[in-house]
Amino acid sequence: MLTCDDQVLTPVTLGEEADAGVKPLRMRVALPKTCIGLCEINARYPLLSAAATESTLHIPLLMPLDVELTSNIATITPAADQQVAVAPGAWAAVEGGLIQAASPRTRELSAAQRTAELTLKLRGENGGNAAINIDRAWIQTCITQQPSAARQDQVVLQFATRRHELTITLPDGAARDQATVQVNGMAVAPRAAGDNALIIPLPNDIEQQRYVLNLQYHFPGPRAGRGAMKFEFPSLGEDAWVRHAYWQLLLPPEEHLVIAPRGMTGEFAWGWNHFYFGRQPLLNQVDLETWAGLSHPGNLPAPTGMNVYLFSSLGRIDSCEIVTSGRSTIVFLSSGVALLAGLLLIYVRAARHPVVLLAATALLAGLAAIYPELALLAGQASAVGLALVLLAAFLRQLITGSVRPRLPELSSAMTPIIPVPRSADLPAPVGAARPPSQATIIPMPPEVAT
Repeated sequence: MLTCDDQVLTPVTLGEEADAGVKPLRMRVALPKTCIGLCEINARYPLLSAAATESTLHIPLLMPLDVELTSNIATITPAADQQVAVAPGAWAAVEGGLIQAASPRTRELSAAQRTAELTLKLRGENGGNAAINIDRAWIQTCITQQPSAARQDQVVLQFATRRHELTITLPDGAARDQATVQVNGMAVAPRAAGDNALIIPLPNDIEQQRYVLNLQYHFPGPRAGRGAMKFEFPSLGEDAWVRHAYWQLLLPPEEHLVIAPRGMTGEFAWGWNHFYFGRQPLLNQVDLETWAGLSHPGNLPAPTGMNVYLFSSLGRIDSCEIVTSGRSTIVFLSSGVALLAGLLLIYVRAARHPVVLLAATALLAGLAAIYPELALLAGQASAVGLALVLLAAFLRQLITGSVRPRLPELSSAMTPIIPVPRSADLPAPVGAARPPSQATIIPMPPEVAT
């Protein structure tokens, strides 16, 4: 799996080319964004561990093709009773480095040229500290409203090891004494060890030394409130390697996942779920039980009436963080924002300015591109607010359309018109000078001299 900035990259295979008996695979990947300066690409891929006490391990490496390579640096951390030596070749050990000073067991290697693989010599691995190769892991977390056990977990591991017993540490708060363990379909009695750890005996009559572990435990007491939640999962130590894992989350019907865990890939498809458009897992309960290797798939109770979310990961899952919210809260917030925006558009003239509309459209488009799942969930939940906006617009149009300008009313009674004489027609009082009457003056043509 290739990742860059916590985003999974999809490589495109270009072909193979021979190189001293080794056929490396040429691939091309597209970065999620333009990178200027330092750019880090992480690659994770499983390797078959050595079963013998002394063996040679060949580790294929990823090398860039279109850039100039300046140096290679590799760090190796062996098990407690294991010794690692680098084979003669392009790689050489770096003595006295900062990494070795911080962790004495870690070896630092360097190579100045392009190399296709790293060859190591392993020694001293015994049965007590043998590695654990977990091919498939399925973790189911069920969140309920029960006051006595709000969280119930089930962990199914399909692994191979040469150990005679397995030590697994449960998360803090789990009821260790009430945990049930099955190995290859048979119930076993684990021993308590340390802080919330269990020692599980493994049968010795298995020829291929492959096991299927089914562990179930719960957390007593009521659950925490909705919102941000952090989940811790069982740990098998640093020597355990998980190749492929599924995490199945079950929430109550009225609770929905708002923000998915980082570093995991959602295994679902969008489809019509009863009365809303939601996420539908690609694998159901029976599919996951069959994939994990349970001997009798379908015997476990399948989740009914709950919101199911499925995620996958290439590698171990130690912990994750999510954010949930109730259905009523999502509808109230989304519809409230939609209603407020609609009322502003109806009653505030400035909100209908083209610049304001363009800025709001760009903001909504950017948020939908960054958080597409959250945008789809909020868009459906805002249907109530949009309906109220349409109702408000209809009522405003109905009220403003019924109001008409009123003309002045005319009275039917006839008022007599009394002529008022002009001042020029009135007789002048005795002894008073009569004002000159206004007469029309007609201009005369000018005299022409003869």
